[in-house]
Amino acid sequence: MSRKLNNAVSHHEREIDELRLDQGLATAYLQIAMKALDDAAGRSGGLIMLRAIAAAYDDGLDELAERAGVNREALHCALLPEQQSIK
Repeated sequence: MSRKLNNAVSHHEREIDELRLDQGLATAYLQIAMKALDDAAGRSGGLIMLRAIAAAYDDGLDELAERAGVNREALHCALLPEQQSIK
């Protein structure tokens, strides 16, 4: 028998909220995500992390990329749907 939890929040929603609230966390998270894309074994995790960053910072990605020392163009390319197929 399964029970429905009242006031439950999805992991993804909580992750996005935490990234919005803590720019230091978001900066480190973005750096790790971009490094993960270079490793075939970590690529899928890196893409999931990038999606969370994109959801949290929507219009502020360029500023976040600058703070993280990540190339803005590389970040935008990584977020393009055709780049998100796992190789």
